[in-house]
Formats: sequence, structure tokens, C-alpha cells
Amino acid sequence: MIARTAAVESNSEHPLAKAIVTEAKRRNVTQLSATNFEALAGRGAKAFVQGETIVVGGPRLLTEAKVAAPPEVGKLTTAWATDGKTVLYVVAQDRLLGAFAVEDEIRPESVKPSPNFIGLVSSRYDYRRFENSCRFRRSPHRDR
Repeated sequence: MIARTAAVESNSEHPLAKAIVTEAKRRNVTQLSATNFEALAGRGAKAFVQGETIVVGGPRLLTEAKVAAPPEVGKLTTAWATDGKTVLYVVAQDRLLGAFAVEDEIRPESVKPSPNFIGLVSSRYDYRRFENSCRFRRSPHRDR
């Protein structure tokens, strides 16, 4: 899921997109190519990756695509949003692949916050184990 999302987001200049691409590189995820990239103003982005149209965006994207998040995903993404994180969903062919949480890190040398990848949940994961196995918070003091 990260590879396909990063492929879509690699064509975007948006800071949240850059955070996902940076995290994919940090994890040494296989780089995939995307074609037919389209920025969806105020909603996200979409592109064609490995034979599927992949769409990445916020909660509005789910509403427009008429895709429902399973209760386990909804509970987790609600908690992320309550904690002030930005939630991005990944949809392929009208099905939810998963979600990402990204939050701004305000660095002392920076006037503008810089987005940091926080975590993900995939519809293929065992949600009961997610809390213990998929925490990807990066320390704000860690070298990049």
C-alpha cells in the first residue's frame, strides 16, 4: 500500500505527499511508477499504478467515492484526527486500501511546520494487532 501511495504522491508538490514519499524511501519500499496523475483540488490526488486507479485524500474523498471505512479503521482514524493528525485515505477501484496519519512537526529552525509520517492502517491488517505492530512515529530530533 505504501508503494502505490508513494507512486501517486511522488508527482505532487503537496507537503503531505512529500511526507509519504519520504517515509516510503526511509523504509526502502520498492518505487513504483504512476501515470495519468491528477491533482484533485482540496481533495487529494489520483494516478494509475500497477493497473489500478489509486486515489489518495482526506475524509471527503471517502464520501465522494462512496467508500465506507470498516469500524476498526474508523475508530483508529477518528483517534488520529482527534489527536490533531491529518488522515489520508487510499482507495483503489472503489475499495479502501488503508489510511495514513501525518502530523506537523515544528522544528526550531523552521517557521513553517514540516509534515511527518505517523502511521498507517491497511484493510489487510489484523486490526487487533495494529496498535502494537504499526507505530511509526518518528522522533522530531532524529536526523533525516
